[in-house]
Amino acid sequence: MSKCDKFGNLIEHMSEHDGTKRSAQACFIIKRSKPKGAKELADVIRENKLEENIIGWHLPMFGESDKLVHFCKKEAGKHDFYNGKTTSSMSETEKQRKKSWNEWYVTDCVTHADDIDLCADIWKLSPEINKKYPSVVKMYMGTDIGEGWHNFHGDVQTELGEK
Repeated sequence: MSKCDKFGNLIEHMSEHDGTKRSAQACFIIKRSKPKGAKELADVIRENKLEENIIGWHLPMFGESDKLVHFCKKEAGKHDFYNGKTTSSMSETEKQRKKSWNEWYVTDCVTHADDIDLCADIWKLSPEINKKYPSVVKMYMGTDIGEGWHNFHGDVQTELGEK
């Protein structure tokens, strides 16, 4: 049984929300594209990257993950500012603003991936990548992770021409 057969905070991040979202994104790529190394992940990013964010990538392919989309919609509903709920006493402008913020939150939650986090999470959840980039030293960066992901991330950046 693969780690990615489950849905949840598989990377054991200190934030349940971030850990679940990031795990879902990493597992989506692992299951769909089966990257064996940095070149394969770089190819996935290059083929699916819509635009460069300040930090990370905007990857519309994650919209194909029903579980991730459902999770992000549920999370938006927990926040008054992002839930999209309107009342009859709101002006049309206020209603539109609520709708726009809800759409932004859900879209950003689903499609935004921090490049460093995504590489670290794929490294952690993919036995093949983890084996190819081994670690001895453990580090704590929101989640316990080995040092090998640094080399993996660096190789992905080199493949993308971002380094």
